[in-house]
Amino acid sequence: MATNQGIWKCKVFPQRSIRTEKYKLIVSFNTLDKLNKDKAVNGQNTHPFLLIGALQYKDIPELQLFDINKDPHELKNLATDPDYQAVITQLKDKLAKWMKDQNDFLVFGGPIPFLKTKHPLDQNSKLNQVPDHLINTIKNYTDPHSITKQK
Repeated sequence: MATNQGIWKCKVFPQRSIRTEKYKLIVSFNTLDKLNKDKAVNGQNTHPFLLIGALQYKDIPELQLFDINKDPHELKNLATDPDYQAVITQLKDKLAKWMKDQNDFLVFGGPIPFLKTKHPLDQNSKLNQVPDHLINTIKNYTDPHSITKQK
């Protein structure tokens, strides 16, 4: 489980993972691909702090699947291989159940909430640099429905 908010050079890039004896699935909830899909499918505008997070990790895909027996260094991502779609579905279902059981703030297909942290995303500090036009723009960190849609 990785959230990546409230840490050094914090960016919004939450990830969750699950593994079995054979496979490891990593789900990244704020990738450029996902933001572009959301915009195309739902007409959603991208919140600037989500875009900053996605751009920080621009080469990481939404899904990564590894056969950890054959590929222990996780070099070959199998997520786009049609032969592994059933494995991905099974692991995503198990991960979603675990996330729900843990009262995770993330939900597959849901919005990404902003967390109130010691080092807020919309403030400049020695740990974080924010473009001037984004300073003090997140008004409510805990309610994902209060996020203003911006272009």
